[in-house]
Amino acid sequence: MSDSSYLVPASDAAATPAALTPEQERLAKFARDEVQAFLGSPVGDIPEAAETATTALEDAVDAHVPVADLSAALNASPEAVQAIIDHDIDLQDLHPENNVD
Repeated sequence: MSDSSYLVPASDAAATPAALTPEQERLAKFARDEVQAFLGSPVGDIPEAAETATTALEDAVDAHVPVADLSAALNASPEAVQAIIDHDIDLQDLHPENNVD
């Protein structure tokens, strides 16, 4: 799937995030902020912003932040977040500028 609708809220997303350490909370917030920055980035900055956001998501998962917590922070489905982390979806393809009709 290569449109930004992949990053839409999921009705079955975890309603209650797990208890996170302060470092995990920081990494989850940073990942959320980087994904938001990516979504608002201008066309010329898409590749770098996508790489930064993907790395932030990977760093959070490496620190044992559950994907459910990341998806809740991003208001996205856990499947979408996992697909980005697994590189099954190139985050660049989800940028709104890449999906203009």
